[in-house]
Amino acid sequence: MLTFPPTLSPTGSTSHSKDRMNLLLARTEQFLMDLASNAPSPTLLSHFCNCPDVFVQHAPSSSKYPSFWRVMSRNGVRSYFDIVSAQFVRKEVNVQSVDYSSGAFSSEEEIVSDAVQQAQEQVVLRISTRWQWKGMENGWNEEQICTLQFDEPGKVLSYVISTQGAPDTCVMLAMDKKAEDYV
Repeated sequence: MLTFPPTLSPTGSTSHSKDRMNLLLARTEQFLMDLASNAPSPTLLSHFCNCPDVFVQHAPSSSKYPSFWRVMSRNGVRSYFDIVSAQFVRKEVNVQSVDYSSGAFSSEEEIVSDAVQQAQEQVVLRISTRWQWKGMENGWNEEQICTLQFDEPGKVLSYVISTQGAPDTCVMLAMDKKAEDYV
């Protein structure tokens, strides 16, 4: 299930046309709908550009080296979605806020590719995801800040997920516990 705030009106200003902003917000919404419905990896991968610099990064915000949690290339992105979908189901995805920005922005990474440096548009979302182990009732919530950077045609160039809660709520660190340990 996917829920958005009552009005999907992003904060932040833009020098780009409203049409471009609306296109990227629509693509973001479609990507999130596919994520929330646990769509297969090829469907999720279809939202990403074909350039070799495409990546997904999913790390706790407390990580000293978040780029260590990065998978590069379309094969890497597909593997990320394959690994996550093999073990977990997204039971609920709640979008709490949306922020669109265009123009130059700084990256937290020490080294980024030329394609990412040239990316001028991003959508930043505050999301709460309810995860569940496949075939089990055990689950937990992961509070995330997700940043989608887009290339010129409007495909996802990078998808960075920063877990805001305790590090062990990051799906990449998930460990099966006894049911009473879950919220």
